Amino acid sequence: MATYRRALLDEVFGDRGGVSKDRASTAVTGLRAALISLIGMAFAISGTAAPAVASGYAEIHGVVTVPGGAVAKNAQVCLFAEPSAGWPDECSSTDSAGTFHFAGLAPGSYSLSASAQGYVTSYSGGSPYLKNRVPFELAGGQSSAQDLQLRTGAMITGRVVDSAGRPFSSDLRLSLRGPAEDPKPGADLQPGASADGRKPFSFGPVPDGTYRVVAESTITCTPQQVD
Repeated sequence: MATYRRALLDEVFGDRGGVSKDRASTAVTGLRAALISLIGMAFAISGTAAPAVASGYAEIHGVVTVPGGAVAKNAQVCLFAEPSAGWPDECSSTDSAGTFHFAGLAPGSYSLSASAQGYVTSYSGGSPYLKNRVPFELAGGQSSAQDLQLRTGAMITGRVVDSAGRPFSSDLRLSLRGPAEDPKPGADLQPGASADGRKPFSFGPVPDGTYRVVAESTITCTPQQVD
């Protein structure tokens, strides 16, 4: 670099130190090119170039549909790295075409769930129950298609009354318990929420199974349970 710079100076000033306009312009152009080249080399050495896509990772993609085949927009899809104990590692929403995508996944065992307002949650393998989900294996670099279909379900409705059949509304709380294990095995389907016995309650949609509606109030000794 020093030799090149010296040659440029000699070219500009010559033996007499005089400056030629044409020679000065040529020298400036040469210096600019040299600096641009050095800057490019500096960026390359410092590693500021865009990193290459890491190899060995897998991805999962698919489409969520509803009964009848229409796509499910804005459905929530959750990814479980197995064994998961029922807790998802990552969740995202489907786009306007009902598609979802999880990338950068390490090889291993995974499962999925899909849920949307008005439908029963569906797990990989087609089960409505977390405990019956079907995990699948991902190899390094694999792109796996895993479609999910939401399920229809039943609604549970009723009223809370006292022993005389009158609507009960004193500090009333209702919860639903049953076989659907979401988001974690053993958790209530619907935690206790304030309710008014003068209005009908509603839970669902829920998949087929046996459920228990629990009505609780501070003025009763024990929770009243209805199967």
